[in-house]
Amino acid sequence: MYKLKLNRYIIPLGICLAVVSCKIPQITQRSENRSVPESFGLDKDSTNTAAGQWQKLFIDKNLVTLIDTALKNNQELMITMQEIEIAKNEIQSRKGALLPKVGIK
Repeated sequence: MYKLKLNRYIIPLGICLAVVSCKIPQITQRSENRSVPESFGLDKDSTNTAAGQWQKLFIDKNLVTLIDTALKNNQELMITMQEIEIAKNEIQSRKGALLPKVGIK
């Protein structure tokens, strides 16, 4: 008996939910924001330390010598540089395989 009363309410509710949820969504057009800040493209930031040489930042000659020695003998840096060279060579060889070849026989 309880199941019959429950079906009496659930079936119409399910049909109503199906009808309401089965409509096609409307296409909306988004408006473009073309306003650009006034400072766009102007280099006003003076805190970029990568643009200058790092030797000018430090006054102590011993510290500059230590940093220079560490950069020259940095094993991870040398490995990374070798991996970059290997990748460049692989790119060059793959590009060469795609290019036409001319030869004299």
